Amino acid sequence: MVELNFEMLEPDKKTEFQPLPEGWYSASVFQTERTTAASGNDYLSVTFEITSADHSGRRVWDNFNLWHEKENVRDISERRCSDLARAVGFSNTPNDSDNMLDLHLDIFLKIENGDGTYGPKNKVAAYRAAPSAKPPVAETAPLPKAANGDLDDPPW
Repeated sequence: MVELNFEMLEPDKKTEFQPLPEGWYSASVFQTERTTAASGNDYLSVTFEITSADHSGRRVWDNFNLWHEKENVRDISERRCSDLARAVGFSNTPNDSDNMLDLHLDIFLKIENGDGTYGPKNKVAAYRAAPSAKPPVAETAPLPKAANGDLDDPPW
């Protein structure tokens, strides 16, 4: 037996996640895995990590029913997964979902209402390519002029 000798603390508000506001967010593909639903259907689960400054580190998920028994469900998932692949820079379907790891894109999040059991949550509604990152331009101070204006003859 281990004796616990402390008073119960209030819940940490940081762990009470509320859905992110609706809108576009910069993100990267954090994890992909094939998972089996309670119904027995396999699906691709993709975890995105938000990289936008205000919400950096938050994670959201999207599922793709790529192996569903119903063709129309597979078609919808294949279309959405194709949108994801294009957004991270692929022109063809990647051979392995892990090839998308750490690639950047923008995702549009909507808020899906809770159902009584669960509270409201984010739903990924769209994907787009992230704006191309341009290297920062270094700001440099102008070079000092030689005292007599002749750069071939330094003043020392």
